[in-house]
Amino acid sequence: NRNIDDETVATVNKDGFVSALSPGTTRLTVQSEFDPDITVSAPITVQEVPAEGVRLSLQDAEGYILPGILKQGEYAYLSAQILPENVTDSTLDWTCSPENILALSGSGNSRRAEAVFPGTVTVTVTAKNGKSATLTLSVEEVPPQIALYIDGQKAENTFAFYRGESADLLINVLPALPETAQLAAEFSEPNVAEYDRNTGKLHFTGAGETLLTVGFDWKGERISASVPLQSKDWQVSSLKITDEKSSVSAGTSFQVSAA
Repeated sequence: NRNIDDETVATVNKDGFVSALSPGTTRLTVQSEFDPDITVSAPITVQEVPAEGVRLSLQDAEGYILPGILKQGEYAYLSAQILPENVTDSTLDWTCSPENILALSGSGNSRRAEAVFPGTVTVTVTAKNGKSATLTLSVEEVPPQIALYIDGQKAENTFAFYRGESADLLINVLPALPETAQLAAEFSEPNVAEYDRNTGKLHFTGAGETLLTVGFDWKGERISASVPLQSKDWQVSSLKITDEKSSVSAGTSFQVSAA
């Protein structure tokens, strides 16, 4: 018979193999199979296995090593490896300096890193005993892009309306509209349509074709998107008098419809 006083430190199986579980001291007692009055005991000390080093790398979803450069909006994975593999405490503390360039998410020894703002950031992982690794990443700025949506549809082809109609215009700037940018909407033929900035509405005021261009200045260049618009006059093909009367008395009325 074999017993260990504190099985959180170590355990022993029926074949006499002792497994060390966590740092600490306990005692193993072995009883004779032939004489239960004969026992032998011995202390067991399990020593902590400290971290000797930490490795940190940037990888893609398949685990391939990447250079330390990301573009705004891109993401990759930070993978940390603590050595040796049988370290007692594999917990790692993650920090970024500065904090706003990357958005880290996840748990354990891996983090999903999304590039949020341009700049240089240093990621540090630190083991409980102070062993650490650092990785410096660069996030490159991506020029903003404008996408236009008219009545919920992405503006890729010509949109046709009738004079007097209105439509919703959504201006979507990715990754974000710079704080100092001034959006401007211009029409190649201003008599055909106009844009109400307060309501986000396009109003078709005349017949014809026009090119709507939305843009703003960014670091010396013009960021813009355009969509061709067409405004048509209503065409009356027939005229019908609902109440067919050859004469009308003063003070009466009748209905006329156009198609």
